[in-house]
Amino acid sequence: MKNVLTALCVAAVLAAAGCSSTPPVRLQPDGPIELGQGEVPLLRVNVSFEETAWIGRPGWGGLSQRNPAHSFARLVSGAAEQTAAMNVPPPREVEKQISAGDGEFSLNPDDEQLQRYLSILQPDTYLTADLRAWQENYYTGLFQDSTVRFTLTCHRSGQSEPLWTATVNREEDYVSSRELALSSLREVFEGIIARPKKEAPK
Repeated sequence: MKNVLTALCVAAVLAAAGCSSTPPVRLQPDGPIELGQGEVPLLRVNVSFEETAWIGRPGWGGLSQRNPAHSFARLVSGAAEQTAAMNVPPPREVEKQISAGDGEFSLNPDDEQLQRYLSILQPDTYLTADLRAWQENYYTGLFQDSTVRFTLTCHRSGQSEPLWTATVNREEDYVSSRELALSSLREVFEGIIARPKKEAPK
């Protein structure tokens, strides 16, 4: 009887842990979300990992995505177009618009530069991203899996609170880092489409 009770307690703990685990793709807030009008440019991609190869445990190694900010920005634009969730122009188009307004474009602007971009583009809403990991992992030189961790946030110009935030933390076997990031972004935008919409303030 004691062994049965112990087994039941262990099962309950494991079930609770599974229920409380964070999903690999999470969209907040939980209720209706607000979408802007027109183009939604991605204006900042903060990369918080070294853009080089790394060596981990014995036999293991990894290779981060090259030129991650621009590569990620292109995937965000592509995923938004594929899902028809919103109009996110590719980084080259954003650069053209900012250059036409006598600005110099970077995907790593400081706060002053970001405000300059907003004054030139005048978007209703815009995106920022925090890219924490994006790499392919190898064991004894053979490809094993890929990792991607990022947060994508939608802002309204002049408003402190974000409209929505998507957090992704995924690792998949035998899938390239590019495909993993793209499928994760598609899942984010499909989640946005599925959510009830909140009316924008007038």
